[in-house]
Amino acid sequence: MNTTNIQELVEQSESKTLEFKRDLSSLKPIVKTVIAFANTAGGIIIIGVEDGGKVVGVENPFREEEKLASAITDSIAPMLMPDIEIVTINKKTLLVVDVPHVIGPYYLKQAGELAGVLVRIGSTNRQASPQIIEEINLRKVDGSFDALPCHGTSSADFDPKLVDILFDHFPYKPTKAKLQSLGLLLKQGNKTIPSNAGIILLGNEEVRFHKADGARVSCARFADTTKAEFIDRADIEGGVLTALDEVPKFIRRNSRMAAEIKTMRRRDIPEYPTEAVREALINALLHSSYLIQGMRILVAIYSDRLDITNPGMLPVGMTIEELKNGVSTIRNKTIAQVFKKMELVEAWGSGYERISRFCKKEGYPEPKWEEFGFAVRVTFYPHPATRIPGAEKAPNRYQVGTKLGPSQDQVGTKLELPELTKRQSEILSIIQKLEESSFSDIVERMDNPPSERTVRNELVRLKEVGLIDSKGLRRGTLWYPLAK
Repeated sequence: MNTTNIQELVEQSESKTLEFKRDLSSLKPIVKTVIAFANTAGGIIIIGVEDGGKVVGVENPFREEEKLASAITDSIAPMLMPDIEIVTINKKTLLVVDVPHVIGPYYLKQAGELAGVLVRIGSTNRQASPQIIEEINLRKVDGSFDALPCHGTSSADFDPKLVDILFDHFPYKPTKAKLQSLGLLLKQGNKTIPSNAGIILLGNEEVRFHKADGARVSCARFADTTKAEFIDRADIEGGVLTALDEVPKFIRRNSRMAAEIKTMRRRDIPEYPTEAVREALINALLHSSYLIQGMRILVAIYSDRLDITNPGMLPVGMTIEELKNGVSTIRNKTIAQVFKKMELVEAWGSGYERISRFCKKEGYPEPKWEEFGFAVRVTFYPHPATRIPGAEKAPNRYQVGTKLGPSQDQVGTKLELPELTKRQSEILSIIQKLEESSFSDIVERMDNPPSERTVRNELVRLKEVGLIDSKGLRRGTLWYPLAK
């Protein structure tokens, strides 16, 4: 590595692949960073530079190099040998540790094979969860979680409606043989069982809840730039396949539309780029870590932006820069192959380029991609033609879901609450009739009750919009109406 490159790095901020250390007075944090870099996407540690980028240099660099090399050898397992160079810039001598990304997992011997595994999140080192460790181990054998058998399930756990949705994209009828060819059913001895991909894509709600809790999409529309106040909310039923149709519907009813009139033609301009958002949603479904329990794909609309967030850091070995350059690391290989056959994916690694190209062509601001914590987010910003001055600060001054033409002025129009779904209306009617209802009271009186989890979600929504309230805790909770 030449001195020009080092000078450029020193002028940058610490990141997922860059860290500065003043000296070797504390070796353990440096060793931890070596482990985190190796397990995540590689990186460079420059010793002799303060956090603010001030170059202070290293005294006796040859002795310090040997000291660091010994600490790495003695403290890390399996054996890891990063390149350590002595570089001089501005008459100051630095140690540059170039850590490659190598499929591990590597760990701190002192902490053990589980607690000692570290990964790099932003500019910090974090202990890897069991799910991340499992994902790293799968990479060793070029495998993926979604391709593994989902034990304890059978093809009877597939939702027939989802199977029909999937096979609407193919010129043949669904059979066990076809499901096997797609990798959604796997041969296990004398029987077949679903793969994790099969349950993620086709599993009924109950089995997805227990086996692939992350295989769901939740949408929310907030009143302003924070999550303080909900306007609309939806948990997409039917998992990730139905989300491809239902999420765009949610976005349409919760965003504005402008009209551009040139000569005799009128062009409607959505607040957010429809094709680009759909592409980002497909990417989120493809690259989510379905190993992580308790997280889901989130679509959040604020008064000034739209976010799509999927659980799971970037696949090990990848950075945001590589994502933008078209580098493709497929986390869910079976789902990716299914999506490709459904013609939802054109070419691996081309999603970012297509999204950026579409936004630029249609006059939308460049989307923002970021990795934070154990998740990845892409943010879209409104088309300039759909903006209303002051709307970000006073979001209730306009009506979402309406068209804004050149002659229309939406200022002063109140934002209305969304209409209730059939199920929400049924639950509300039951609560109003009983005046005070337990959870079991509500479920027993429903014509065709869904899962308990779905009912609880609907109760939360009704409470959020101010139609009902509750008292008590857990199983003793009672629900009562706030308005007739």
